[in-house]
Amino acid sequence: MRTNLQTYQTGRTESCPFLYPSLSQSCNPQPLLADAVSPKLIRILVLEDMVQLAELVREWLLLQGFEVEVVNDGATALQLLRNRYFDVALVDINLPDMSGFEVMARALASGCSRDTRVVFCTGHSPEDYLPQARQFPASSFISKPFTMEALTTCIADALAPSEAASVLSQASERRTLEHRP
Repeated sequence: MRTNLQTYQTGRTESCPFLYPSLSQSCNPQPLLADAVSPKLIRILVLEDMVQLAELVREWLLLQGFEVEVVNDGATALQLLRNRYFDVALVDINLPDMSGFEVMARALASGCSRDTRVVFCTGHSPEDYLPQARQFPASSFISKPFTMEALTTCIADALAPSEAASVLSQASERRTLEHRP
């Protein structure tokens, strides 16, 4: 499979083909009881060691209609990725305990998170990390600092087209309602 690796905030797009890793192990996160009775919510894992930024992102994504889990270290993120399904993981690359790449590599090696789209977040030049990012499914980057609108667009681009259309239309409706006199 081939996909595009995209960089947000700067508007640059890099076309980088990469192959999905083949894993022999499988991971079976327990479905939530709410999944059986409610429409599918898009689940996002936010892995960010800057607590204030993580909370700001969490609040924004909740307002956009996502289900959000926030963790501030790689070990906790790895535990969540092994036990729960996420549609998208927003992963800071530079963490105190391990890199965001290491977190995602360990999750993939354990057979989990194969379908999780990864958005790497960095304050450095994304081009520095292209070789490492190529090993992860549907990887893209967003550079710090970023706007919340850029984050929403980045996440929508990481999702399947039907999911993305829903996300962007819901976000647009919310902004319209919020800005009415």
